[in-house]
Amino acid sequence: MSAEQRAAFDNRDVRYRYEVSRKFTEDTGPLEPHERPSEFRLMERPKSLGSLILLNDRLLAVDATLQEINERLEPCVQQLWPLRITLRNGNEYPVPYYCMIIRRFIDSFAPEQSDVRQEGDQPFL
Repeated sequence: MSAEQRAAFDNRDVRYRYEVSRKFTEDTGPLEPHERPSEFRLMERPKSLGSLILLNDRLLAVDATLQEINERLEPCVQQLWPLRITLRNGNEYPVPYYCMIIRRFIDSFAPEQSDVRQEGDQPFL
């Protein structure tokens, strides 16, 4: 990083890592290529991994099948890149996975369609 970029994070790598990890769950902009994790190491060999897994710092990873479904339903909405999952002995996990950053958050709460009642009002039966 340049001196100017380091100063933006008070010259503390912890602040920089925190800001990058916020991009995993909040739409604060796309991850830069150098911010994308490329490998995840498993400490124990699992019997299997799910199609959607939660990694460190709330980063999501999906298998190729779920990645294809996501792209078919909402093309170019998520930020995806390949993730190498390795076992403790260094061997690669046999199923390909992709890190996934959700880039669009939809709020399903519509205040104008909500029943606003005051405290003590009787609910509809």
